[in-house]
Amino acid sequence: MSEAPPLPTPRATFRLVGHAAAERTVLAAVASGRMPNAWLISGPRGVGKATLAFRIARFLLAHGDSAPTGDIPATKTLAVDPQTPAVRLVTASSHPDLLVIERPFLNDRNTETVDLNITQARRIAPFLRMRPAEGAWRVVIVDNADALNANSANAILKIVEEPPDRSVVLLLAEKPGALLPTIRSRCRRLDLMAMDEVELAQLLVADEPGLTGQEAAALARLSGGCLGQALVLQQIGGPALDATVARLLDDLPDLDLVAVHDLAGAIAAKGADDRFDLLAAILDARLADRAREAALAGRRDGLERWITLWEKTRSLFAQAVAANLDRRQVILQVFGEIRAASRP
Repeated sequence: MSEAPPLPTPRATFRLVGHAAAERTVLAAVASGRMPNAWLISGPRGVGKATLAFRIARFLLAHGDSAPTGDIPATKTLAVDPQTPAVRLVTASSHPDLLVIERPFLNDRNTETVDLNITQARRIAPFLRMRPAEGAWRVVIVDNADALNANSANAILKIVEEPPDRSVVLLLAEKPGALLPTIRSRCRRLDLMAMDEVELAQLLVADEPGLTGQEAAALARLSGGCLGQALVLQQIGGPALDATVARLLDDLPDLDLVAVHDLAGAIAAKGADDRFDLLAAILDARLADRAREAALAGRRDGLERWITLWEKTRSLFAQAVAANLDRRQVILQVFGEIRAASRP
């Protein structure tokens, strides 16, 4: 089987699904002539935070002083022709009026640092003090703003307290509560919500050739209704892994040990960190489903057993990541615990 082509980055993604209200909020702010200098865009992973941020950046950088004012029709969007010179510069990471701050990677496996450090944050102030080179705006996108450490958060606070004219800072956060309250209070909020899972599954079937309804439903469930995350999970074999786990759990209290060892070996292989995280998410959801089924059936002993197992499994996966444990052994231990708990 040939390797799937890489997904487009948010910088090069021109379609935004499910966030029309957020777009209208930004358009109305531009039209009013009182565009906030700082925005906090929050939502779960893969919901479209970065895609929206780049969409806002392209709109401001492409329109400049000609950005529309007055009433904006409800059907209008932030979409800009991809062939517009400013947009092509953004896509090529070469627009002089756009600065993107991201968590740096430490190695070829793209292991992230634990925070956004002061060195990264200090790039913002001098950038915003310069006059726009191409148009009327300077735009900064800070991804994973909830990973700012104390020093970098204070640097950001100074910027949003006294922002230069014609500048916009877009802070993206999965956990906005991790930001300083003083930062949050100085930002206009855009809280992005996940899609309905049924709606997302239908969209995936329509957009992704060869994807079955069952696979799309699995992706929608595993992603929590977030399109971007669903596409990532499809790339790393999410539906197939979910089906494998489902078969193993359906055979309980019998357990195909050969299949478990094969699964553990494949997921513990070098460079499969994302699949390890995916297995943790799948088991988390599947065991929670078992607990709910026991509760609905009035089986109190079964409910307690599945909840205990669910908590223990979560703990084992968390320990594996925190302490860099042998992931193959952790997976074997998890399934051993599941097998033992499922016996009458």
